[in-house]
Amino acid sequence: MENKDVTGLEVDDGPQVGSSKTMLSRSFSKVSNVTFSAKKTMAQGLMDISLLTANANQLRYIIEYRHDNPTNFIVLLALIVCSLILQVIVGTMLIFKERMRCCGGSGGENAANVDAVQLNNYAVLGVFLITIINIFIAAFTIAST
Repeated sequence: MENKDVTGLEVDDGPQVGSSKTMLSRSFSKVSNVTFSAKKTMAQGLMDISLLTANANQLRYIIEYRHDNPTNFIVLLALIVCSLILQVIVGTMLIFKERMRCCGGSGGENAANVDAVQLNNYAVLGVFLITIINIFIAAFTIAST
């Protein structure tokens, strides 16, 4: 009779064909996917916070030095306000996306997954727009002499 050690990673999650090595590799791949998704959401959130801080600093700068360059003041103010609003919206979407991924939705697991993917697509689009707006902000900002 063979003596097998059973670890916590070799949990049977349904009817499967294969040895404990395939069960172990499946467990590691599930853990890797969950870990990657959590780290990706965290990185997006941290990027959103850093952009929010940078835009608040730029807003302070243009308000402080608006008399030095009044022509770009309105353009910069509008771009920074748009960027700040988009950043708050994207941050809120990231919170809801992570909540949907963890807790699921009321319509079942498949519907929650579709909603989370759609929300992720909107968040990526928002981050892209924020990046483009911040490029324009950097292009129109003139350093004081």
